[in-house]
Amino acid sequence: MRRVIGDLGVELEVPEPPCIFKVIKDSGNIEWSEMYRVFNMGVGLVVLTSEEYAKEVVRVIETLGLNHWVLGRVINGGGIDILIPGGPRVRL
Repeated sequence: MRRVIGDLGVELEVPEPPCIFKVIKDSGNIEWSEMYRVFNMGVGLVVLTSEEYAKEVVRVIETLGLNHWVLGRVINGGGIDILIPGGPRVRL
């Protein structure tokens, strides 16, 4: 994602990751921030668009019958902030 957004930042509210990622985290004593740096955490594809086109992109995805989430937004300032469901806010 950093390659696409450059010096901008991202705030994400991610869905609950599949349980295998919690097993990996707990078994390896790995921090959430490292888990989100290394693994896709169940998010297979990310589409970035301007706010102007977001509703149309969602409409097309729904028309195709695909699962989707609006994960967050691009903001001024660097870094990626991830709000983990029931967990901490992680900064990458």
